[in-house]
Amino acid sequence: MIAQYQNFYGLSVINRQSAGGHSLSGGTSVNYCCTRINSKRINRYLIVLIFIAGWLDASASCTGNLRQDPASIAPPYTVILIPDSGFTPLTGEDYCDITDSIAAKDWIKMNAGINDLFVAAEGPSGSGRFWAIVVGIADSQFTHPVRGVCLTTSTVGWRTLQRYSKGVLSWLEDVDGDGKSEFILWDSFPLGDQVMSMGEFGLMAWVFRLISTDSLVVDIHQSQILAESLAKEYNLPLEGASRKLLKLRYQAAETLERFARSLLPYFQNR
Repeated sequence: MIAQYQNFYGLSVINRQSAGGHSLSGGTSVNYCCTRINSKRINRYLIVLIFIAGWLDASASCTGNLRQDPASIAPPYTVILIPDSGFTPLTGEDYCDITDSIAAKDWIKMNAGINDLFVAAEGPSGSGRFWAIVVGIADSQFTHPVRGVCLTTSTVGWRTLQRYSKGVLSWLEDVDGDGKSEFILWDSFPLGDQVMSMGEFGLMAWVFRLISTDSLVVDIHQSQILAESLAKEYNLPLEGASRKLLKLRYQAAETLERFARSLLPYFQNR
């Protein structure tokens, strides 16, 4: 389900949780995507949501062990809808500020096939390693996006990873090498049922593919590939790591590997 919650860092976030699964906290209210939905596009959205509902139902029946594991992971969003014009926070993102000049932001730009994708990422800030992310789209001739959405995320899971062979965390990347970039949403998941500190989270990367001029949809298959890659990073030796940190790294790698090997149905959004 998509759950809106106030996490213990004080930010409102919308998160899709598996039954019995966790993100930074728990919640119950349901919401799928951003505001300002144009009525002319509702039929298309309903089709997408029907596929999502089927995916979630199949996941519940096919992967019970994964979904009941307190440390299981799930994408914070399944669909991100881009508004017809302008910029808007995703529903529930009360703390997402887009008052700054769009043109003045430090944009990363890559071709996504249908349009160019743009990402401006500000962070990490605070002990929770929070990021304010603006994702936008425009035709290739533009130097900044003409419409998009704003969201927040946390990379507090970096506390257990600490080192990444690719260097910086990328927000746009051609994950599958098809010449079209995808939006990478970095997210954190708890390592256990009762998390006692911000040092007890793992790091995950979710792949979102632009499937139309107004829809980014999570690509579970490509996300599983990134999860397997991150599990390998967690399994690498870390000089000076305490026994507790080594245990947390092993647990993060195990959770990521289990997700990567799971038989979760997914859309091939190509």
